[in-house]
Amino acid sequence: DDLVYTKLNEEIIEFSGTNFYVGIPVTSHVNGQLATFTGSNFEILDDVYHLPVRDVGETGRAIEVVKADGITTIKAAGTGIGGTTDSFGYVNKKFSGDINFTAHLYLLAEENLDSKGGLMIRASGSADTPHVSLLTNPRAGGLTMFYRESAGGETLSKTAGVWDRNMELMMTTTGNSVTCYYKHKSFADWYELGTATIDMGTDFQVGVAVTSASYGRHATLQISDISVDGVPIDWSADS
Repeated sequence: DDLVYTKLNEEIIEFSGTNFYVGIPVTSHVNGQLATFTGSNFEILDDVYHLPVRDVGETGRAIEVVKADGITTIKAAGTGIGGTTDSFGYVNKKFSGDINFTAHLYLLAEENLDSKGGLMIRASGSADTPHVSLLTNPRAGGLTMFYRESAGGETLSKTAGVWDRNMELMMTTTGNSVTCYYKHKSFADWYELGTATIDMGTDFQVGVAVTSASYGRHATLQISDISVDGVPIDWSADS
């Protein structure tokens, strides 16, 4: 049982879709002649397959999520978060009641000027649903609070005009009020960005949103320590 593994090699390959094959190939290298492989205890250990991921709206390319060394990397497309409808990738779970939602945002590798990524609390998975989001928008103002007060309504925003990476983010809900906070990783004090009062129903979606604002092309967000009330979110549970 005390096995020691040595890394042989590592390659970064972008598959054409979200599904791929994992298995054991065998060949004799002789036409018409069989070779035999014998093995046991085959396992695939990767919590990526249990993440409740989805695309909201028409994005042109499916969301991709990889979790390694405590960091969650999310690649997502979509036309944007704003206006009366949204188009983005969303890793989420349902919650209810008053919560304290926090995460550490490392960076967003954007696709264009309007790429966004960060935390979102959303009434449902519909493209035009009410939501409050705390997103980094590196080339257009830095950290920004976005919110839609009613289904199909316009998206409003409030920009902090500060950092766009290596930040601690926090969203709290009290009744129908959602308040957004932020601080740099090296700072002790939290700063309040704004509050929106929105009826999102009894159960609402809590998660990480990413949009490239470029249909069919990915932007990449790296984020960690995603917790509700100080407890890491159990993404493997039903959402």
